[in-house]
Amino acid sequence: MIPILITGANGQLGSEIRRKAGNYPGMSFHFTDIEELDICDAKAVSDYLDSNPVKFIVNCAAYTAVDQAENEAEKAMAINAGAADILAGESDRRKIQLIHISTDYVFDGENNRPYRENDPVSPQTIYGKTKLAGEWPGSTPELMKAWSRRPIISIPLNKDRD
Repeated sequence: MIPILITGANGQLGSEIRRKAGNYPGMSFHFTDIEELDICDAKAVSDYLDSNPVKFIVNCAAYTAVDQAENEAEKAMAINAGAADILAGESDRRKIQLIHISTDYVFDGENNRPYRENDPVSPQTIYGKTKLAGEWPGSTPELMKAWSRRPIISIPLNKDRD
């Protein structure tokens, strides 16, 4: 069995992974949300991984209230960037593959085609800026070290954005 930690398991993406998990009998999923694991707490993350060794972490956790983030920038930054740094540091230290979920809000929204990974970023909202801070290589030493093993998957946050 391949052990996989899914953070943000009660959110939209985490719930979908949970729903599909039964289709993958060779994988052992550890579904967590803030009640089980506060990924903003470095010690909690380290302790959890000590007790539950995994080969992969899929970070589905995020502060996704786009409009509310404008008034709660510090909270959004702690979750979208700070927690990503913590997970990247632990992943690097333990040689765990980290998959971090991004958003199209890291772009300016002006493109007439779907965005590509190498398109220039230009977030227009606090939410987009905090998500970018959580994925940009070199934003912290931990991220710089973990970047080569840290795929970023970007998905539209809502169906009205391509």
